[in-house]
Amino acid sequence: MNIFLKEEDVIKIDFMIAQNINGYDIFIGKNKDDILIASDGGKLVKGDYFEEHFMVFKYPAFGDKLEIIDGLVDETGLNVKIAKFRLNKFIKLLKDWSFKDASAGEGANDAKAKISEESILKLHPAIVSYVGDILDEIVDGPSGGEI
Repeated sequence: MNIFLKEEDVIKIDFMIAQNINGYDIFIGKNKDDILIASDGGKLVKGDYFEEHFMVFKYPAFGDKLEIIDGLVDETGLNVKIAKFRLNKFIKLLKDWSFKDASAGEGANDAKAKISEESILKLHPAIVSYVGDILDEIVDGPSGGEI
């Protein structure tokens, strides 16, 4: 048993997304069946368009956890900046994803979107919530006692 975590120790989260007929919301799930259940049998999905995606996170070592937590308490020491907690976790731990760069223009279909704080902040909130919840469950366990 190795007690020291390495960069290669990762968590890969696979998921599918489909666009809602309203054009703004998305359905997200582990597989197409999950999306069909959530979208009234697919009636609310725009076309028959489902995308498979993944996000890969470094498994956090003790030092990573300290960096994620650092700066989350305000100057009074009483209020925790909860909204920054998940962002810090994504910024520190996210190593790879399957998202393409739509701004790369036509013919650049395989250009992977760069992982950055700016691009993380532009993600659809449903993706951050879904993937973040799974990441929390894996890293923290069902009790949520750790980060």
